[in-house]
Amino acid sequence: MLRSHKSGFIMFLFVVLCLCSARAARADAITLTVPDFNGPFTVGGVFPRPQLTVATFSFTLPAGFEIGSATLSGTFGNSINGTTAPVTLFLDSLQTTQCATGAPCTGAFGTSGPTPFVFHLSAGNLSLLTDGVAVLTYSQLGPGTVRLGSLTLTIRPIPEPTSLLLLGSGLAGLGTAWRRRRRIKS
Repeated sequence: MLRSHKSGFIMFLFVVLCLCSARAARADAITLTVPDFNGPFTVGGVFPRPQLTVATFSFTLPAGFEIGSATLSGTFGNSINGTTAPVTLFLDSLQTTQCATGAPCTGAFGTSGPTPFVFHLSAGNLSLLTDGVAVLTYSQLGPGTVRLGSLTLTIRPIPEPTSLLLLGSGLAGLGTAWRRRRRIKS
């Protein structure tokens, strides 16, 4: 009876160790936010305009982690005016979203409030962020003022595959050692 309690206690410790290791292998999301943006009023000239910078997001990933996913969110229109001039947004030269000419986000069809958007970077585009800097730019597509609400870049780090392999092999080694001890004592 004593052996079964001891082996049960060892198994309990092993499970606690696994759970603690799994928790240590996670990192909190990195959230970067910039305030409302109001570009210059533009009436004439040729559209689309050359790209101008809205903001630069700088971040540092925790050691042993890589980017698992990233999302850019915000609104077309802001607290000053709920609409915007037609505009295309780019994150490190990747087109993320657009408020086209005549779309509701420009105030067409009587809309008056900010129009939310969310852009999820695909796995193939995450390499754009590996340098720790993301530059958000816009190209104006028509007359008016480009207005953007608070913009948020959310990055979710995950452990690098080598870190997970090392953690997994360590836990497997602990399990094997525990089984051997158990066999020897039986």
